Amino acid sequence: RYVLTVKTDTSFILCVTGKLVNRTKHRKSVPNLYGEYYTWKDLNLGMDVVIYGVKYRLCSCDQYTREYLTSLGVDLNHEEPIPQDPYEAQRLANAQHVTSTTKRVVNYDRKLRHYLQYDGIKFSFRALLIPPERKSSSSKPSPSDVITYDINYYLVDNTMEVLERHRPNNGRVPYPKLLARMRMPKDYRALLKSSIGSQDEADSRLDQQDSSDYYGPKDLIVGSTLNVLNQSLYIVDCNEGTRQYYKDNYDIIQQDRITTRDERE
Repeated sequence: RYVLTVKTDTSFILCVTGKLVNRTKHRKSVPNLYGEYYTWKDLNLGMDVVIYGVKYRLCSCDQYTREYLTSLGVDLNHEEPIPQDPYEAQRLANAQHVTSTTKRVVNYDRKLRHYLQYDGIKFSFRALLIPPERKSSSSKPSPSDVITYDINYYLVDNTMEVLERHRPNNGRVPYPKLLARMRMPKDYRALLKSSIGSQDEADSRLDQQDSSDYYGPKDLIVGSTLNVLNQSLYIVDCNEGTRQYYKDNYDIIQQDRITTRDERE
């Protein structure tokens, strides 16, 4: 015979969870006509069993034990309800209330699921930097007077980076990035004005993954123009993986690569 404790969500003392008494014969505190050791004839519901000075109350049994003892002629007593632990009841009651800690845990789980689902997904676009004098023009820009950039959008945290593509002998000083990886607001000046306030309001605003104030996946379309730190980037192409993902998940068909005048010549 051995004694096991039932592990609950409120069991924090590891030394009292698991097996308390190993399987062996146990002496009775008071021997009777069945001998000095406990046998199945000594066990019944609603009675106390003393093992190593600890008194255990037998409240219920499983269906197999009930059928077996009944077949042997043992008249089992009625089951007794297990007394409720006041501490556990208080913890369960507190768990029903939504607190700031509960919100943080739920928010953490949401971010973890988002990370596991979208980690490693990157959209790659090719874009041209439109000079200020060409912004009002309706014609498509040419690489002869613009700079070519690669736009990488990371779906796991809705951030993007803009990397400059260098051509040999283009007469420009090479610079690696126009924009480091970050969440890119559509209008950064208006966002700075609206974010003035308490720290909690600012954090809540930045934590909104689907906020319309920032560029999202559906804003990056071949043929559209992005405003990156007051610089206009004209998207002319994307890779095949990005094209297929947009078609399968957003039902958006990215148009083919936009050919500029210099490439046609």
